[in-house]
Amino acid sequence: MHIHFVYPSWKRPSESHPELATVNAHPYIGTPSMSVAALAANTPPGWTYSFHDDRVERIEPGPGPDLVAMPIFTPAADRAIELADGYRAAGVPVVAGGIFTSLMPHIIAPHVDALCIGEGEGVWPVMLNDFANGCLKPVYEATELWDLAKAPIPKYELYLDWVDAVRDSGLAINPAVDFPLQLSRGCPMGCSHCVVPHYMGPKLRLTPPEHIRACFEKFASMGGRRGATLTEDTTILPARAVQQHLVDVAKACEDIETEIAYIGSGPEFIHMAPQSFWDSMSSLNVHMVYLMFGFGHTSRDSTSMNATPKAIAHAVETIKMISDHGMEVYGSFSIGHDTEDESVADRVLEICHKGEVEVAEFAVATPYPGTRAWKKLSKEGRMLDRPFGDFNDANVVFQPANMTPDALQQTYLNLWKDFHADRPTSKWPVQI
Repeated sequence: MHIHFVYPSWKRPSESHPELATVNAHPYIGTPSMSVAALAANTPPGWTYSFHDDRVERIEPGPGPDLVAMPIFTPAADRAIELADGYRAAGVPVVAGGIFTSLMPHIIAPHVDALCIGEGEGVWPVMLNDFANGCLKPVYEATELWDLAKAPIPKYELYLDWVDAVRDSGLAINPAVDFPLQLSRGCPMGCSHCVVPHYMGPKLRLTPPEHIRACFEKFASMGGRRGATLTEDTTILPARAVQQHLVDVAKACEDIETEIAYIGSGPEFIHMAPQSFWDSMSSLNVHMVYLMFGFGHTSRDSTSMNATPKAIAHAVETIKMISDHGMEVYGSFSIGHDTEDESVADRVLEICHKGEVEVAEFAVATPYPGTRAWKKLSKEGRMLDRPFGDFNDANVVFQPANMTPDALQQTYLNLWKDFHADRPTSKWPVQI
């Protein structure tokens, strides 16, 4: 029997706002969710599988596969429903999982034959066995978090054709050094706009270093220049066990070639990282730190209406600390928080200028379904009636506290334009 994995598309910022297509920046398209490669690796013998990324080439649902499986991310929900309805109309059963399915199952349930709630690896073989025996249940819920020590190496080879398709499409440059690699799952931080604790649990689980090494060896075996992008932004949490984990990963990989496009962090944690941590990032050949402003109180202090020169200077110092350790900064600035008004753009641009940031992206602080921000704004009656396709960090889907939705939307657009005005095209692509 044959499974066809489909990764539904969603609107990029420049698709939501065509005027952004003129911004002087190379576009970036991240690899599909790691769940596709991970589920393929957990597929029992006797099944075959294929993969299609609807973002690269829109797929027309039709007969062929025995089963279609889709991981669903919030901005892709509308397209996923369209695809599921199309496949089922053609007589092909559909199963769905992923973040949106897990947190908003009532939206997806009417359009699919079965839902996977939570991490899929543990229930995936059971779901396939039931399907093969004609007794597929409507819901499969992971009652326990997946043990990362049991995880097989993801079937990264599924993405080889994807790399060629992206390159041929012109959607992005240099897609070959961008395969997903997972150092951990879960997060104890509980940031208001983050879905991770709700989907993967509030406890941080660390991937065994030997598994990480095997992933890098898998990249090497596929030929060409194959590197990784980390799938989580918890690598620099201020916990001794987390910091030691990266040291252990670097030691496990010290005799093989590694390459990591970026490692994620918030400015709050950079100052807490010991020298051994920076040494490990150098050893693993980390090119860039993806520095996210807006999730923690410290970074929001530097962009709020009441930002002090000291708070702005601290943000700039954080950026320069990364540069001083030999890595570039990819600044990611989310705007529209309750502590900000339209003048947030002035402070973001000041931080970028003083920190000599060469690569930056900008996002509307989107309250994703299931997060604390979503629940708070819903309770306050501040969520706007917008399709899920607008939940792509490029559209205002809520009523800001200190400006109108239109003002926040324009501030977002102006940030993209003003940052890139009279600036040479960055050698690193951005998500636009």
